[in-house]
Amino acid sequence: MTNVRQAARAGFVLDAALKLDIRVGAANDGSEITIVPPRGMPHAVYCTFRDAILDMQEAVIDHILRENGVRR
Repeated sequence: MTNVRQAARAGFVLDAALKLDIRVGAANDGSEITIVPPRGMPHAVYCTFRDAILDMQEAVIDHILRENGVRR
């Protein structure tokens, strides 16, 4: 999959996660990713988003760091 397509997918999944109040963060050096669901979220919903985010972890981290101004 191309980098542009992966970046678009990462943005889409992160926007959908935010609408469900799932918080996703990345370390400034890109070494870690944190996924925090809201209290009471069904486990299956959380697992679906977690798996999608981890499936494209590099693109998600890159997207977050670009939004935060750490990467250009």
